[in-house]
Amino acid sequence: MIDLYMWGTANGLRAAVALAECGLEHKVHKVDLTKGEQKNPEFLKMNPLGAIPVLVDHDGPNGKPSLKDLFDGRRQLIVYHFMFDHHRCLIPIKLA
Repeated sequence: MIDLYMWGTANGLRAAVALAECGLEHKVHKVDLTKGEQKNPEFLKMNPLGAIPVLVDHDGPNGKPSLKDLFDGRRQLIVYHFMFDHHRCLIPIKLA
Protein backbone atom coordinates (compact mmCIF):
# COMPACT_ATOMS: atom_id res chain seq x y z
CA MET A 1 0.00 0.00 0.00
CA ILE A 2 1.25 3.45 -0.88
CA ASP A 3 0.27 6.61 0.99
CA LEU A 4 0.08 9.63 -1.29
CA TYR A 5 0.26 13.03 0.39
CA MET A 6 -1.00 15.57 -2.13
CA TRP A 7 -3.11 18.58 -2.93
CA GLY A 8 -5.04 19.35 -6.13
CA THR A 9 -2.10 20.92 -7.93
CA ALA A 10 -0.55 19.71 -11.18
CA ASN A 11 2.18 17.74 -9.40
CA GLY A 12 -0.23 16.25 -6.89
CA LEU A 13 -2.70 15.20 -9.57
CA ARG A 14 0.08 13.85 -11.78
CA ALA A 15 1.18 11.52 -8.98
CA ALA A 16 -2.40 10.37 -8.33
CA VAL A 17 -2.98 9.64 -12.01
CA ALA A 18 0.31 7.74 -12.32
CA LEU A 19 -0.54 5.49 -9.37
CA ALA A 20 -4.05 4.89 -10.69
CA GLU A 21 -2.84 4.13 -14.22
CA CYS A 22 -0.39 1.58 -12.84
CA GLY A 23 -3.16 -0.02 -10.83
CA LEU A 24 -1.22 0.49 -7.61
CA GLU A 25 -3.21 0.44 -4.39
CA HIS A 26 -2.85 3.77 -2.64
CA LYS A 27 -4.51 5.99 -0.09
CA VAL A 28 -4.74 9.75 -0.60
CA HIS A 29 -3.97 12.13 2.25
CA LYS A 30 -4.83 15.73 1.43
CA VAL A 31 -2.24 18.33 2.41
CA ASP A 32 -4.01 21.70 2.28
CA LEU A 33 -1.45 24.12 0.89
CA THR A 34 -3.80 27.06 1.45
CA LYS A 35 -3.62 26.39 5.20
CA GLY A 36 0.14 25.81 5.19
CA GLU A 37 -0.17 22.15 6.19
CA GLN A 38 2.99 21.36 4.20
CA LYS A 39 4.94 23.31 6.84
CA ASN A 40 3.70 21.24 9.79
CA PRO A 41 6.53 19.43 11.64
CA GLU A 42 4.95 16.01 10.88
CA PHE A 43 4.92 16.71 7.16
CA LEU A 44 8.42 18.19 7.19
CA LYS A 45 9.70 14.87 8.61
CA MET A 46 8.58 13.26 5.35
CA ASN A 47 9.84 16.06 3.11
CA PRO A 48 12.07 18.73 4.64
CA LEU A 49 11.37 20.99 1.65
CA GLY A 50 7.67 21.05 2.47
CA ALA A 51 6.70 20.09 -1.07
CA ILE A 52 4.01 17.76 -2.36
CA PRO A 53 3.52 15.06 -3.43
CA VAL A 54 5.11 12.68 -0.98
CA LEU A 55 4.78 8.92 -1.41
CA VAL A 56 5.27 6.41 1.39
CA ASP A 57 5.53 2.85 0.11
CA HIS A 58 4.65 0.47 2.96
CA ASP A 59 5.89 -2.50 0.92
CA GLY A 60 9.41 -1.12 0.61
CA PRO A 61 12.72 -2.99 0.68
CA ASN A 62 12.92 -5.77 3.29
CA GLY A 63 9.26 -5.19 4.16
CA LYS A 64 9.98 -1.78 5.70
CA PRO A 65 8.26 1.45 4.67
CA SER A 66 10.12 3.41 2.03
CA LEU A 67 9.76 7.17 1.70
CA LYS A 68 9.81 8.62 -1.77
CA ASP A 69 9.80 12.38 -1.67
CA LEU A 70 9.54 12.74 -5.41
CA PHE A 71 8.08 16.17 -5.81
CA ASP A 72 9.07 16.52 -9.45
CA GLY A 73 6.13 14.94 -11.23
CA ARG A 74 8.10 13.95 -14.33
CA ARG A 75 10.73 12.16 -12.26
CA GLN A 76 7.95 10.46 -10.34
CA LEU A 77 6.40 9.05 -13.51
CA ILE A 78 9.74 7.73 -14.73
CA VAL A 79 10.65 6.12 -11.40
CA TYR A 80 7.29 4.37 -11.12
CA HIS A 81 7.49 3.21 -14.70
CA PHE A 82 10.80 1.46 -14.06
CA MET A 83 9.81 0.17 -10.61
CA PHE A 84 6.76 -1.52 -12.13
CA ASP A 85 8.02 -2.04 -15.67
CA HIS A 86 6.33 -5.42 -15.91
CA HIS A 87 3.04 -3.49 -16.06
CA ARG A 88 4.30 -1.12 -18.79
CA CYS A 89 1.67 1.19 -17.38
CA LEU A 90 3.05 4.64 -18.13
CA ILE A 91 5.40 4.47 -21.09
CA PRO A 92 4.26 2.12 -23.85
CA ILE A 93 7.10 0.08 -25.29
CA LYS A 94 6.69 -1.61 -28.64
CA LEU A 95 8.75 -4.76 -28.95
CA ALA A 96 10.12 -5.68 -32.37
